[in-house]
Amino acid sequence: MADKLLLTINNEDLKSKLVRFFFLNRELFYGHSSSIELVKEDKRINCYYKRHLKNVKKRTFTIKKWNKFIDKIFSLNVQEWKNRYINDHIYDGREWKLKMEFMDLPEIRCYGLNDYPDNWEIFQNTIYEYFPKMKKHE
Repeated sequence: MADKLLLTINNEDLKSKLVRFFFLNRELFYGHSSSIELVKEDKRINCYYKRHLKNVKKRTFTIKKWNKFIDKIFSLNVQEWKNRYINDHIYDGREWKLKMEFMDLPEIRCYGLNDYPDNWEIFQNTIYEYFPKMKKHE
C-alpha cells in the first residue's frame, strides 16, 4: 500500500499537490511498450507519450483536462493500491508501473507483473480515454 500518510489526506489536497503522473504498460512477449508522463509546471501541463521507449511526442494538456483526468484517477483510490502485484505463474505477460509525485508528500509507486488491483479495468479504460494510442498494445 502507498505511504500511510497519503491515506490521511483527502483527495482534493492530494490532487492539488500532484506534480507528476507516470504510467508504463509493457507487453513482455512481443516487447511492445508505451508510457505517458504528465508534468505540471506552473499553469501548464506537459504531456509526453512514448511508444517502444522512443518516439517521444510532447503535447500540452489544459488545466481543465488535467483536472478531469486526475479526478477520475483519484476516484479509483489509487493511493490505496498495494505497491506490488505479482503473479509468478505466468512467464510472458504484461508489466505495468504507476508513479505519482507530489509536492511535499511521499510518492505513490505501484508495480505489477501479470496481476492487477481490483479496479484495474476502470483505471485502464480511463488511461485509454485520454491516451487512445496506448490501447493499440492490447
